[in-house]
Amino acid sequence: MASDFLSHPKYIQHPGRRLAYQTLVDEGGSLLDAGCCMGRDYLFFINHGLKYTGIDITPKFIAAFKERYPNANVRVASVLNIPFEDKAFTSVYSGSVVQHMYPADIPLAIKEMWRVVTNLMILMIPPFVEKESFPRYDNKIFTNRFNKKRFLKNITNLEVVGSIELKENIKGFNQSSQTLVIIRKEGI
Repeated sequence: MASDFLSHPKYIQHPGRRLAYQTLVDEGGSLLDAGCCMGRDYLFFINHGLKYTGIDITPKFIAAFKERYPNANVRVASVLNIPFEDKAFTSVYSGSVVQHMYPADIPLAIKEMWRVVTNLMILMIPPFVEKESFPRYDNKIFTNRFNKKRFLKNITNLEVVGSIELKENIKGFNQSSQTLVIIRKEGI
């Protein structure tokens, strides 16, 4: 599988993304890409057999996605109110979404993504910091810096959590770091 990544754009080659993608491909089934943006992950997921659905809150992103991939199952929707039934997807992947939310909305978003999944949820977030900082704009991007204990409280408050795996501070090609939070439901 590793050689398969070589034909993809540089961002997919980030070790954190590779781990997330491999975990999702291994899980198989249906995938909700919560915060799908303009479809950067779409071809990878469908080419690896996942039944893909994407949501993003930004209409222009979904319009661009549909222009590039007219047959893709994507729609404008918020992670705070996902328009699907409970347990509609095998997995949920949210790459770099929650750090752009207001802090009060983060627990609600995590709970809502958890509601629609049967097996696995993967959140990609910035590295944890000792003291949580207030949201700020970095290069015009709204960014939260998460305190590990407080962030994990959002996860442990979910129902039927089986396991939580943290892959912290995974360094990428440009020394950017990401943290993966891999959460499995009980019995999975």
